[in-house]
Amino acid sequence: LAESLDPSSAFLPPAEVALVEKNVPLPEGDTGLVITRQFYLRVLGVRDGSPAARAGLRSGDYIRMIGDTPTRDMSVFTGTRLLRGAVGSSVKVMVIRGNAAEPHEVTLTREKVAPAVRGEMAAKEKVAVIRLAAFDAGAADALRAEAERWTKNGATALVVDIRGVADGAYDEAIKAAQVFVASGTVAWRAGRDAAQKEQVPAAG
Repeated sequence: LAESLDPSSAFLPPAEVALVEKNVPLPEGDTGLVITRQFYLRVLGVRDGSPAARAGLRSGDYIRMIGDTPTRDMSVFTGTRLLRGAVGSSVKVMVIRGNAAEPHEVTLTREKVAPAVRGEMAAKEKVAVIRLAAFDAGAADALRAEAERWTKNGATALVVDIRGVADGAYDEAIKAAQVFVASGTVAWRAGRDAAQKEQVPAAG
């Protein structure tokens, strides 16, 4: 029943529901994988500079197993928690890319994820390139601070790079857009019912 809705919907047993209700945080160690469901768990995005990125995993890869546990009937919630753990611990993932008959195993060592926002000045140009790797909590404030820093350092233009970003919170993404959009509409949010359509205004 849950799988008939969308990839993010899943039936959670009582123990996992308790984790949600108590807002139990994920362990600090991360592999950098952002996942969804499509038959198995599938890679939706890979965090910049993460263990998964260094191992060559990429969007579109299928995760057939996490450790010794098949992912065929696994929820995104469960998979995400299995991928996380203590910093320095490791987890094995069975990856399918292209040919399902040739899965390969990758061992990832969990670590603290890199900062979500970083910037640099483009060579020979007064253009600052700011990479936003995920819409983590506080990403919008960090983006604003980074933009102000490079403007003070002589940048006459900014490029915000959000290619491949699939991680973070909707509300944080809206705040990030509002850093640069002073008026008008930054987004429309819609549900299954057309009457649920909601306009998200810019800051100010």
